[in-house]
Amino acid sequence: MYQHKHDISGQNSIDGNNAEELFRKLAEEQGYTITDASRLEQFAHIDFWLEKDGNRWPFDCKARKKIRREDKDFSDEFCWLEFVSVNGSVGWLRGKAAQIAFERENDSLIIDRKLLLELAERIVDFNTVVDRPHKALRKVYRRFKRKDQIAYIEFAEIEKLEHKVWAK
Repeated sequence: MYQHKHDISGQNSIDGNNAEELFRKLAEEQGYTITDASRLEQFAHIDFWLEKDGNRWPFDCKARKKIRREDKDFSDEFCWLEFVSVNGSVGWLRGKAAQIAFERENDSLIIDRKLLLELAERIVDFNTVVDRPHKALRKVYRRFKRKDQIAYIEFAEIEKLEHKVWAK
């Protein structure tokens, strides 16, 4: 299991791994064959490949997130988007996955990554950079001494696009 150097407690790595395992189980129940991504593919933001009926898709799975680290509960109303990673490389929203699977409390929402990117580029204000996560609704947030560019948007906006929902 990969742990980023900024994930000091390892909790983000654990949460991500758990979300991936849960999604794999849901995919198998839907009749998909799952193939692990190579190490190189993982750095291109592909967690695994799903295959069914002769078609194959690269997936990136996202664990439930809080808006602020100190929040008590995870948010199923909003989701974080990563345009530029913490080390300044391409963020997962501009990665190589074809599909993004967001873990939520009762389901997983699956969306085409390019559709999500188009939506984000339309509704996120890239000219406004904020210094606190709770201010990052549709605005770019950069963490202190990091190179990332992230923002959060409403799941309700994503649900206006073509998507799938798999119940847990």
